[in-house]
Formats: sequence, structure tokens, C-alpha cells
Amino acid sequence: MRFAVPCEGNRIAEQIGHAPQFIFFDANLGTGTIESEEVIAAPPVQPALLPRWLATQRADVVLAMGIATGMRGGCAQLGVDVVAGLVMRDPRKAVEEFLGGMLKNPGGAAVVH
Repeated sequence: MRFAVPCEGNRIAEQIGHAPQFIFFDANLGTGTIESEEVIAAPPVQPALLPRWLATQRADVVLAMGIATGMRGGCAQLGVDVVAGLVMRDPRKAVEEFLGGMLKNPGGAAVVH
């Protein structure tokens, strides 16, 4: 499974559309471990471009703090799941918590995956 996390430096960006880069994590769902990570500069922001770009990067899931409704819908149309409302700022920890089934949404309920 490939995760995309919008970042500013080594921290999760507050808004996906303002992130200068993404950290992509490739994970093994069977073992629940991260196998690799790659930092890629984000493309210029255009409403329809970012979801398509994420799909071409083979992202399965986007983990984000904030995301616009249209961008979320564009991702969904292309088969990229979005988990938004994160309160943590560590991208690796967010992926690890997702893999461990411990990632919480802002309402406190566990995110189902």
C-alpha cells in the first residue's frame, strides 16, 4: 500500500493544497511495516491536477490534516482514499498508526481501513 502525506519539511502540512512536497511511504499490510519512503516535490496547485498527480504517483491513501471538499472528491473518483483531520504532525507516525489500526479521526473514532 502506498501512502501520500503532504508535508512542509518533515511535518504534515496544514492544508494539502499548500504543501510544497509529499512524502510517499510504501508499506506492507501483511507485516504492518513501512518498507520505503520517498520525498517528491508537489506540482503547482490547480483544482483538478493534484488528485490526478497523486494517482499517477500510485498513492492508495492520502493522510492529511486539511483537504478541500473538491480535492477529496477528485481523489475518490480516481480511487485514492483520503483520511483527513489528522492532529499529529509526524508523517511516519501517522502511517504507522494507520497500519496499526490506531489512527483516530478528529471525532475520536478509529479510522476504518
